[in-house]
Amino acid sequence: MNTRLRQKLIRNSLQFIPEGDHVQAAFGATVRPQMLFLPVVGVYILVVTQLPEALFPDNAPAAIAVAAGLSAGVVLFWLTINPWRIVIATDRRILLLDCRRFTSYNPVKVIREVPRNTRITGPKGKVEGLGEQLYVPDRFKAEVAAADAALPH
Repeated sequence: MNTRLRQKLIRNSLQFIPEGDHVQAAFGATVRPQMLFLPVVGVYILVVTQLPEALFPDNAPAAIAVAAGLSAGVVLFWLTINPWRIVIATDRRILLLDCRRFTSYNPVKVIREVPRNTRITGPKGKVEGLGEQLYVPDRFKAEVAAADAALPH
């Protein structure tokens, strides 16, 4: 993972990390898989290519404005129903942080704190040891592995 990205996650989460804890891993995750966005995009393409032209057959600027509004609506809808989480694994605990809507790097509160001896990934490699199933983008997979590798023995 990009070191700057990791540092940004940690820096933005410092207010939630207890003093004396040493960060071992930090990564972002969503509560729904990003692949669910594909059907939404498919429906969106059908609607955006057909609806504005049907509503405004002789008015191209109005059709473009409707298409732009629909585009913004679809993106905002997806960002609203698929919130981001930040996971911070320290030497003493694992913190699950909730992020502001529409951003993946600005945590606002601690959702859950679990003991550090908790394994983050389950038997099939899914991130499910933190009280809710999380979907981790590929760019963070190495951090998840590092967090599990740093488990106390």
